[in-house]
Amino acid sequence: MESRTAIRDALALRAWRAPRLQPRRPRSNLVPGMSFEIPPTLGEFAAALKGTRRPDYLARFPEPFLLRQNEPGAPFDRSSTTTAFNTMALTPEKIRSRARAILAIPIYAFRKRLNGNAFGLMITVGRAANNDIVLVDQQVSKFHANFARNVQGQWTITDSSSNGTWVDGRRLETRTAQPLLPGASIDLAHAVLLSFLPAERMFDEIETVWRREGLA
Repeated sequence: MESRTAIRDALALRAWRAPRLQPRRPRSNLVPGMSFEIPPTLGEFAAALKGTRRPDYLARFPEPFLLRQNEPGAPFDRSSTTTAFNTMALTPEKIRSRARAILAIPIYAFRKRLNGNAFGLMITVGRAANNDIVLVDQQVSKFHANFARNVQGQWTITDSSSNGTWVDGRRLETRTAQPLLPGASIDLAHAVLLSFLPAERMFDEIETVWRREGLA
């Protein structure tokens, strides 16, 4: 009886002394400390990389990024263009408000999610949690589209959705790869508006944030 009691007490003591392991949140492989499931904003990303030189940035982040142009759940005006926006009379307060909005833009890197899906040669985007880029919107399909390089090394997008994908205003044919140009506008189901930025263009955006926020 004593031996059983001793064993029970020893196990209880070991369990009490053992550290309580908290479940780890998936971490971003973009910047240490940033959550993978919650994409960083342009402002957060730029601040974390303050002082990084262009060659160092391109070596660390050679992949493109997507910048979200509309707030989650908020419709966007598909008839508006950057040129039209720039011709508007902007007051200083509107300019400051626009700058704050730009800092809050979520960004998405073209990187495979660890243990996400089996499509090793493509970056998937959609509503399902195992996509590489997850966009939670009921209009977005579970597996909405994918990005991949063609034989020339150019990034392309292929639509596989129910509600459609538009690139620079033109609807894509389903399961037909469409090459992407730098700065291309990607409209997913008239619900999510994204800009496609290769590494060089992405660094230009970061430098713009640095200058505007006094971080340069």
